[in-house]
Amino acid sequence: MLIDILKENKNKILIAGANILCLCALIYIFALMIQSEHIETERAELEVRRDIINFTAYLFRNEEVIYAGASGIETVYLVENGEKVAKSQAVARINQNMRDGSADLVRAEIENLEKKIDILKKSNINLEYAAANIAQVNKDSNDLYTETLKNIEYNRIREAGRNRGEMLILLNKRQLITGDAENYNEIINLYTERKRELENSAVSAAFDYGTVIETGRSGVFYRKPDGHEDYFTGEAVKTLDLEKFEELIRRERSDDIINRAVGKVAYDYNWFFVCRTDERELGDVSFKEGEVYDIICPYSSNRVVPFALRSRIRHSDGLLLIFETAICPDDFNFLRRQTVQIVSQEVRGIKVPDNAIVVRQITRTWEEDENGEKQEIIQIIENPEMPDGEVNMGETVKGVYILSGSEVIFRRLDDRDIIAQFDGYVLYKEQRAEGSTTTLQAFEDIITAGKNLYNGKIIS
Repeated sequence: MLIDILKENKNKILIAGANILCLCALIYIFALMIQSEHIETERAELEVRRDIINFTAYLFRNEEVIYAGASGIETVYLVENGEKVAKSQAVARINQNMRDGSADLVRAEIENLEKKIDILKKSNINLEYAAANIAQVNKDSNDLYTETLKNIEYNRIREAGRNRGEMLILLNKRQLITGDAENYNEIINLYTERKRELENSAVSAAFDYGTVIETGRSGVFYRKPDGHEDYFTGEAVKTLDLEKFEELIRRERSDDIINRAVGKVAYDYNWFFVCRTDERELGDVSFKEGEVYDIICPYSSNRVVPFALRSRIRHSDGLLLIFETAICPDDFNFLRRQTVQIVSQEVRGIKVPDNAIVVRQITRTWEEDENGEKQEIIQIIENPEMPDGEVNMGETVKGVYILSGSEVIFRRLDDRDIIAQFDGYVLYKEQRAEGSTTTLQAFEDIITAGKNLYNGKIIS
């Protein structure tokens, strides 16, 4: 009878047995998890912290404007924008012979490609500084949008349209920072290759015709003057004060340069950023003459260029900071007026989570080594309770526990090595202060979570 019942319920019995085995396995695994040591670690990375201040900078540079010697229906450039040129080198031809209309179409396509390339290059961002730039990008976008609406409201349509390119740049930057787009290098390369093909065909067609335009000086050639070349000069910086500076930034650009020039040559490699500010706005920040400061240039894909502070010019109404450099980066946007970010201070150190730092008591003893010299022996008291319940009020030491392989090791931290505190972290000098007792090294695994930690403990 019993055998018959077992046969009839065989499947049910097997299922019940399997469930019991699974339950036992789960209980066993859970028990192991309770008994095991739960350890969390964080790598002691090297961190760079920068204090950044936003400025509006005006660019001063010695440049010679190149005018066309004769009028023509098309300018064909023989050198690239930003290319180094020699004195008396041919840089362009004013073509008077291509009258079939094809040249105009080619030139229009080249100019269109140049505008697209320029916008995309200005949009690319060095993501190392993206966190510092996102607030500024948002602010600039809102300001530009508000300005455009005002221009439309007052029927200033041309002025409203001029902001289109800058708005596209800001929107592109925002997409890169938020991760909605990757960099634009591939598109830039495609446009550049097409532009080169069109220019080569135009040069071939015009090579034997037209008026040759040559340089008067050696330097770096740029195709599009901005009309400010005659007064935003390196020479003007030598006698610049706040009154002269205000006069210069109010001046209108030269229509003669805009309408007649075919290019310009920057013949002096030293150039300047001039920024107006107020000492009250700077607060505790002290820019010192002769010191070198990194300047982040958002209009040049966040390119970082080191500048020396040439002079501080004080005035009752403000302060002029004049920065100078001899570095001339490739593909740099030498926009006459641009927003820049100046790194007023930069520190580099080992990043330590604040919640991982502990204070332990220590004892000091001295022992003789093999040479008979006394060596200080420091021992960490993991349990400061005395047998009678009183607390041992000995000397204390600050530090963190690290995990080296499976062993827990205590690393000391010296307050003399602290250089910054931010967002739940403490930054310690990589190069120790004199007399420092810090023993933590960069890239060690700091224990941020764990129970009953002590020096020498083995984690199984």
